[in-house]
Amino acid sequence: GVAHELNNPLAGITAFAQLLEGSGTLSPEQRDAVDTIQMEATRAAKIVSNLLLFSRQRQPERSSVDLNRVVTDTLELRRYVLATEQIEIVTDLEKELPQTWADPFQLQQVVLNLLVNAEHALRGRRGERRLTLRTHRNGTRIVATVSDNGPGISVERLNRIFEPFYTTKAVGEGTGLGLSISHGIVRQHDGELRARSVPGTGATCEIELPIVGAESEPSSTMASDPTETPRQRRFLIVDDEPAMRQALQLHLRRSGNFADAVGDRQAALALLATRTYGAIF
Repeated sequence: GVAHELNNPLAGITAFAQLLEGSGTLSPEQRDAVDTIQMEATRAAKIVSNLLLFSRQRQPERSSVDLNRVVTDTLELRRYVLATEQIEIVTDLEKELPQTWADPFQLQQVVLNLLVNAEHALRGRRGERRLTLRTHRNGTRIVATVSDNGPGISVERLNRIFEPFYTTKAVGEGTGLGLSISHGIVRQHDGELRARSVPGTGATCEIELPIVGAESEPSSTMASDPTETPRQRRFLIVDDEPAMRQALQLHLRRSGNFADAVGDRQAALALLATRTYGAIF
């Protein structure tokens, strides 16, 4: 129910962001703002689905992913907070890093969890506060690390940090699910999530993922036919969400198509009795 109620308005936000993006009238600053709206709405929808990880299994929605891009995009989400906490950010990302086959939004959630944990570790530190992000290739694997120069983690706690609901944070500051969910996500991607620490010298969390090869990418089962001719450009949209109806209708009409939009099957059947459509959405 939560997923349904939140994902519907998020889909509307994403659709209208795409319409704005395709309008061709945006300034560079406006385009950046719309890109951020679209990216964050999509990430929010993914976060909602991640809450279900403990109750059911699902396959990640994978594509070829640039781990450097995941790290830098996630860092941008926390840059302001890190600056207000006076935490120095050090990045050392290997250029020409091979890609991996992954769900980019799930990986972003993992990196975000590690960043937030590092922030909490540094809050009570006096003097220099430093957070370091690195990526590099290690044989047939790629690795991303998040390190801090905080107080570190004791051996007893280090052995338990990936357990569900285990947390050392104060009440209201964490549920103890972040690292456990992250561990599950990385394992779903045939990777490993590890932590190491020496008390008094900080902690490092390491994400290790397989490199995707051209031979390991799933091939498309639907080949495009270059001789295929355009179908009738008359469409019927059936959706109970007004925002989605309006967004799809605007998109199709902007593309030079004719589009009707209704909110239920009775209205759709009434139109189908009098008109012919090339496709129904």
